[in-house]
Amino acid sequence: MPNATALSSSLRAIALLALAALAPASLAQVCERDFELTTQAELDAFDCVEVVGHLTIYVPFDRDSDIVSLSGLAELTSVSGGLSISHAEALVSLSGLEALVSVGSLRIYNNDALVSLSALKGLASVEGAVSIFNNENLVSLSGLERLTIVGGFLLIENNDALESLSALEGVTAIEGYLQITNNDALVLLSGLEGVTSIKSDLLVEDNGALASLSSLSGLTSVGGDVVILGNGSLVSLSGLEGVTTVEGGLRISNNDALVSLAGLEGVASVRYTLSIDANDALESLSSLESLSAAGGLWIYDNPVLTSLSGLEQITSVDWSLSIGLNDALTSLSGLEGITSVASVGGDMGIFANDALTSLAGLDALTSVGGDFEIWGNEKLASIEGLARLTSVEGRLWIRHTAVTSIESLGRLTSIGGELWIEHNDDLVTLSGLEGITSVEGRLAIQNNDALVSLSGLESITSVDGMLQVQFNKQLAECEPFIGELLRTNSDLFWHRTGIMENAPGCNSRWEARNGGVNAEDDTPLATGVAPVYPNPVAGTATLRYTLAKPAEISLAVYDLLGRRIAVLAEGPHPAGAHEAAWSGGDRPAGPYVVRLEADGEVHTQRLTLVR
Repeated sequence: MPNATALSSSLRAIALLALAALAPASLAQVCERDFELTTQAELDAFDCVEVVGHLTIYVPFDRDSDIVSLSGLAELTSVSGGLSISHAEALVSLSGLEALVSVGSLRIYNNDALVSLSALKGLASVEGAVSIFNNENLVSLSGLERLTIVGGFLLIENNDALESLSALEGVTAIEGYLQITNNDALVLLSGLEGVTSIKSDLLVEDNGALASLSSLSGLTSVGGDVVILGNGSLVSLSGLEGVTTVEGGLRISNNDALVSLAGLEGVASVRYTLSIDANDALESLSSLESLSAAGGLWIYDNPVLTSLSGLEQITSVDWSLSIGLNDALTSLSGLEGITSVASVGGDMGIFANDALTSLAGLDALTSVGGDFEIWGNEKLASIEGLARLTSVEGRLWIRHTAVTSIESLGRLTSIGGELWIEHNDDLVTLSGLEGITSVEGRLAIQNNDALVSLSGLESITSVDGMLQVQFNKQLAECEPFIGELLRTNSDLFWHRTGIMENAPGCNSRWEARNGGVNAEDDTPLATGVAPVYPNPVAGTATLRYTLAKPAEISLAVYDLLGRRIAVLAEGPHPAGAHEAAWSGGDRPAGPYVVRLEADGEVHTQRLTLVR
């Protein structure tokens, strides 16, 4: 039978063992709150195994960094919210986080001395986003090898020394966007081969050394935009062959070495806008042969692009079509499938293509759902590709071209906005516009040096905006079109017509109305204020008003609170047409009212001042 001393020793040993077993539970615990740790002392005293909340580690801007180690986190296994480590300029590694298995989200940024993430080797789950950015000495992502799914976005940005993404080889799905941006040393995307789906956007931007996207070869689904922008060493898009549908927009922009779009052969539809722009070496769009639908189509500022071949399968564009600033483009061949810009649905612009000589390629086009602007194509000599066009729901501009004839517009019967024919130095007549009976906005025929006749406008019986016929050096006859309009519409004659600097015979509204005779007649005048021009106004607005008989008047500008802020004319005035000017001075931008009082009558017009 054991003696009392032996028994006492045994019991003491058992008690010590029990205390030892209990000690960790009493020191390391589950902590249900958010933490902000800003000093080394706070980190060293940290005693949580799990954090149910957010854990933020940073050095405040107003204090020199004293965080050099995370060893105080050695027992931490999970953070249900976000783990953020930032602005710790002296932190070289994440040693101390080896036990960490899961976090709600992970943010590591602005740690200038950080060279390694290897201490994260146990991390298997990130339920939200992963952001690694502005760590200028970080060379690799080694330590993230166990990650398979990123539950939010994945952002790798502004890590100047980062050479590889190879540690991400286990990732197959990204539930948010993937953004790889401004990593100057990154040559390849090796490590992303397993990614098959991205729920939101794919953004690869401004990685100056990036030469290939081939590591994205497993990608089949992108739920948002695809943007490949500003990667100066990228020569092709090979690696994107598996993508067939882009649920957002597709933009290929400012990739200086990109010669072709090889890699986009599988893309059949782009829900929003397809924009191919500012790629200095891009010669061809031929890899887009499978594309049949796009919300918008913008091809601009590709200086060596000579052809739009590759777009033949596109039959509908829902919003806008814009072809501009392509210096070597000679024709629009490739757009033959587009039948209407009601299926372009919005605006259409063909502008500033220095070598463009023809609109061939638009031969199937019948309607434009918004504005149609053709301008700044200095060598464009023919618009024969528009022979089937019947309607433009917005304005029609033909400006700064070399066209000699617009007869190809012979089927056009409807324009919903302005009609502007300007600076076409070789245009002789307006034949081709005979089907137009009304213009819903401004009608401007100006600065056409060879224009000798307005033939083609005879059917127009109403102009809702300004009528401007000016600076056409050879135009000596306004009849029959303008004369008839002005004789039957006194408001247009007195308030909305500008005819000047044409040849004698069509050099004033009086000549236009009176068959070439520059004399006022006794047609009764109506008292009123003409619409302000220009409006909106950024400089000086011209205010035109007429008096049916001599009258005591007051012409003033008011703000919307009814305060008179400027008096432009007052006192006795003779009958006839008058003008005044208002510059706005230092008045704030916004709406104002011009008010004319004459012998008890009040007439107003609104104007908008812009800055």
